[in-house]
Amino acid sequence: MSRMIFDHGLQLAQFTSGVVRVLLESHTSTYVPSRSHQFVSDFLSNGGVELSGPASYARQTLTGKTAAADTGKHQFELDAADVAFGTLEISTQRIKAAIYYLEIGGDDSTPADDVLWLRDDGKIDIKLTAAAALAATTLYVEPIAADLRDGATITFSGGGTCTLDGDHAKGADELTVSALATSAAARWEVASDVDTVAILPGLDCIAIPQNGPVNIAFDPDGLVVFKQR
Repeated sequence: MSRMIFDHGLQLAQFTSGVVRVLLESHTSTYVPSRSHQFVSDFLSNGGVELSGPASYARQTLTGKTAAADTGKHQFELDAADVAFGTLEISTQRIKAAIYYLEIGGDDSTPADDVLWLRDDGKIDIKLTAAAALAATTLYVEPIAADLRDGATITFSGGGTCTLDGDHAKGADELTVSALATSAAARWEVASDVDTVAILPGLDCIAIPQNGPVNIAFDPDGLVVFKQR
């Protein structure tokens, strides 16, 4: 899923002036994210479960918020200080995602008017910018959106995998990896007119440190697109 901005949250002009809060979604949640959901109450009434096991857990408020244009990257950037939840006690619950929202009314007692803004499950998309053969130990990619740890697994369609060799910082456009591998029962998804095992330039893949299934689709340009289920 990676990051999803709620449509209603696109109106969040109060990022720097308003009170932006973050809650943690529990792994027991059955919430299916929908861009059409508008308020925290929509999350809670559609199977959403907030983390509650650690006694010290509490929602946090973003501080040090800034908004500025980066003309070099041709994008508008929102930033804030890192959110710290402190040391959460060991619990039977695990964190599934973080949900950011605009608090209305001075407290969290009215979730029906607190505006959903962003849901982030910690996964990022990785897009290749050059073909990669099975023996390749370097992947050329678009600059990655977050730090990736040594040993993280990148999973492709059909069971092909590789693991990162070393930590990689946000913005890296080359990933050092183990040789790409596939099981005997698996195969690489390639265009029907390609008679070699390779990953196509521009192909979307998913970096899933926890591993997980993916869906395969073909976009109008004929590329194979991998999306996490």
